[in-house]
Amino acid sequence: EQPRRLMTFTLDGKAQLPKKQIAAPTPLIDAEFKIDANKAARGEMVFGVKNCVVCHGVGAVAGGFAPDLRASPIPLSASGFALIVRDGILQQRGMPSFSELSDADLEAMRHYLRKRARETAVVSPK
Repeated sequence: EQPRRLMTFTLDGKAQLPKKQIAAPTPLIDAEFKIDANKAARGEMVFGVKNCVVCHGVGAVAGGFAPDLRASPIPLSASGFALIVRDGILQQRGMPSFSELSDADLEAMRHYLRKRARETAVVSPK
């Protein structure tokens, strides 16, 4: 729950870690995006097989190392998602290219990520 940083300690030190400094990402909900349950199930499998969970978290709940894809607008755009995931335009920033993924694989992952965003969104009481 703390940002990554280097800490040093001293004997008899009195300092304490600051209160939680980072807010949990808020899942992005797009009511226009119609989730296909079959595609989402396939997307969950692709997400796991391609080890997306290592950086983007189990159940697509990131731990702070990489973006939380539930809160990202990137999966809302098929072309933008393909540019990043398959074509590797963010390789210099640490996002590998998965050039072997088909359009169907990418579409399935988009449905899975949107499904997880809806499942984990906190609905505020009215």
